[in-house]
Amino acid sequence: MPRRRRTYNEDQCSTMTASELVADVKPTLNRFADDTSMLGFRYLHSRYKNWFRCVWALLLVFFVGLTIYQVFERIGYYFIRNPLVTVRTYDSPTSIEFPNVVLCPKMQLKASKVAEINPDLLRVMSQIYNDDQTLNLNSSTAQSVRDFDKLNLMEIFKNAGQSIEDLFLSCQFGKHRQCIDSIKPIVTPNGLCFTVSLNSSVQRPGPESTLSMLLNLETYEAIPGWISEPGVILSMFDSTVPATAHFTEGMHLESGKVVTIPINDIRRLRRHSSGCGTSNCGGVFDESEYARAACQWVVKFEDIEKKCGCRPINSPLNRDYFLNKDSEVVITTNNASEPGGNRTLRRSFKKWSLPACSLRKELECVTKWKNEALDGRALELTQACFQDCQEVTFTTIVFGNELDVNEVSRFLPGDWEEEKEKRLKHFQHAFDILPKHRIPLIQNIQRLSDEAQQFLSDAIELFEVTNIANETHVPCTMDGEQQSLVKAINRLHTEERLWKNVASFLELMFPYHLGSLFKLLRMELDADFRLQKRQIRNEKEDGSIDLTVKQIDSAIHDLQLIETSMQNSKTVFGLKFLRREERTFVAKKVIRMVKAMLDCLHEMRQKTDQYHYYRGKCFHLFETHYRILLDARTVSRLLTPHIANDYEKFTRKLGSLLQKSKFQSVPKVFEYHNYDIDLRQFENLYRDGGKDYHALHEILKFRKAIQTDIIENINELTYKLNKVLNARISFLTDIGMEATQTQAVEQIHKTLSCLNGMINPIQTLRKSALLRAEWMSRLQREVTVAQSYSPGPQYDKVNLLFLKIYFAHFKQELIVQERSYNLFLLLAEIGGTIGLYVGATLLTVAETIVFFFEKNTRQFSNMFKHPTPV
Repeated sequence: MPRRRRTYNEDQCSTMTASELVADVKPTLNRFADDTSMLGFRYLHSRYKNWFRCVWALLLVFFVGLTIYQVFERIGYYFIRNPLVTVRTYDSPTSIEFPNVVLCPKMQLKASKVAEINPDLLRVMSQIYNDDQTLNLNSSTAQSVRDFDKLNLMEIFKNAGQSIEDLFLSCQFGKHRQCIDSIKPIVTPNGLCFTVSLNSSVQRPGPESTLSMLLNLETYEAIPGWISEPGVILSMFDSTVPATAHFTEGMHLESGKVVTIPINDIRRLRRHSSGCGTSNCGGVFDESEYARAACQWVVKFEDIEKKCGCRPINSPLNRDYFLNKDSEVVITTNNASEPGGNRTLRRSFKKWSLPACSLRKELECVTKWKNEALDGRALELTQACFQDCQEVTFTTIVFGNELDVNEVSRFLPGDWEEEKEKRLKHFQHAFDILPKHRIPLIQNIQRLSDEAQQFLSDAIELFEVTNIANETHVPCTMDGEQQSLVKAINRLHTEERLWKNVASFLELMFPYHLGSLFKLLRMELDADFRLQKRQIRNEKEDGSIDLTVKQIDSAIHDLQLIETSMQNSKTVFGLKFLRREERTFVAKKVIRMVKAMLDCLHEMRQKTDQYHYYRGKCFHLFETHYRILLDARTVSRLLTPHIANDYEKFTRKLGSLLQKSKFQSVPKVFEYHNYDIDLRQFENLYRDGGKDYHALHEILKFRKAIQTDIIENINELTYKLNKVLNARISFLTDIGMEATQTQAVEQIHKTLSCLNGMINPIQTLRKSALLRAEWMSRLQREVTVAQSYSPGPQYDKVNLLFLKIYFAHFKQELIVQERSYNLFLLLAEIGGTIGLYVGATLLTVAETIVFFFEKNTRQFSNMFKHPTPV
């Protein structure tokens, strides 16, 4: 504990000199050590040894420095680096406000309405974009666009878009409440959209409180090239969120579907006031309407206005014009010191906005910069847009099925059939104006037709189909109507008679006259006379040495008999019908084989203890000679007039079908050119049961045959012909005869070359779009679209979209941003740190301050108690 400081009463102070008084109040280290109540400082007094005082001084400096560091670190952590903390809570409310549903049609202009306003404009607009939505401003199109520079484009967009009556056929909430009156138009950066604001609470989750909407997307009304795929963009927003927040992207939905969207849970984010804010966006929006999306919209289009020198169609300044409101901006000032402070000022847009962009400016400038990322000052302004103080998102799952017309029939208007006919009649004027090559349906049909014609042309050229009735021509194996391959085969057998005769000699002599040799060497012939080893069931079959010697002698005897018969080969069956020269060469070959086998068997007989070795040796020797003789049988058995029967049968059948499709009953899809297509005729020909529908199915039945069977047939035929030619050369070379290139052999080579040349074109033909599985599906889809141009059931199937939205669960996640620390918690933590490290409190700090100012305080007090004499 610190020692009690010495004190003086008034009498003692009065007897002290001035120097003594000054010394008494001087803030020395010893006085501080005696006076302070902080632990450890008393050991700094001079009455302690110096080394002891130094140790304690170091300890005190360390803990004081640690205290200062931790105090500043806590302040930086809670107030600079992590000023906010996120608190998540989950609950299941008893009721939830149904969200606002925003639907943005991708089709912002209807062709029929544009045609009604200005037919020439529709004709030009249909040629501005290519099919891939790239600009097509060539010289002629650019000149046509310039002709409309004085056209009021805003008026076109205002009057030629889809209205609520055009898009919404039905809107129902729950079982009975109609909600058509709850649909309002809003203007967004993507154009005119519609918001469905029910302003109703849902008391219980489930399909009972379903928002059902039946939409007519009128896909046929799209101007060619202006949208990639027709449909709507759907997004959902909480009813407490300003309408200006409804500018973000949503989910793309296409027509012809029944889409069910259950809402599983809600996520609400409330930002701290330091991380969000509001603004009037330069007077474009009221502060109560502020949303970050709206701020970015304003910045983006202000940047475009500066670069293009005009006001784009989708500028936020045009909102009131498209919504038929007064074009005035509301600006609120809160400075009461200014004249008219805290009041609302209104001024017209016309006094400070640029003129509306023309069609040429929209295409050449606005479109370019709209797709470019912001930079420079515009980027800084976008990043400076305040975050929304409240964000609400909905977690959903989208289920889509094909639309069943019977399922939605109760949602259709009572006069729907007459309404469809009226709409299509209105569109017919636009259809007549649009160039046919720009209408997507006709483009797709022509594309299918081009693919079919390309296949037919390639197939007819490949299979050499002509316009001759009952034609039997087959490529490669026939020359016109002449059987060129069959004639070559017959001529070859006439010129070279040895093939059939040597095959007969082989089939008779070897199985019956060399049985003992086959038994000795454990070999046998299969059904095709191929030599193979016979499987030995057990070792007892080898027998004794005496039995082996007897088998060797028997085999030698049989070989000697064959050798003797070859001396007079003209009497041997199979050889006696050969020409003398051929018979001589064959006999010499047989004698060479017999002598080689006799030499091997004699060695085996002399060395019976090495029987197994010589058995293998003799087997391979016999196999080598026998393989050459077997080549002759290969030529005889494969090279027959029927060798190409499978290939010719298939090719004739395919050629007949191609001839019929090209020259007789020609489907219209093989004749369409230059987009000259009658949609009504197309629909009748290719619907289920249509005339050309069956003709196409007959062609497509050959899909598998063309893709696999024809290649297999050609490969099999070429394999056989190559095997025959190689066997012929091998046999003739081995027996010593010259393998001459006769006309018959040249014709076979020519056939082979032709067949090999067909492989690559067939491989290309296999990749034809017509032979793909989806080609027929594409055709049927276009038939359905063509039928939708008539007021029938297919119109509903192609153009209608049925939406069902409901709460599946009442689950809510609330995320709130709060200050991570307040001042009182910080003081408590700092106090704990000081008390832990240096044993100080706020009173101790005050006492220390008083200590350092105590000298001046006493001097001031003594001036009144002991005035200086005059």
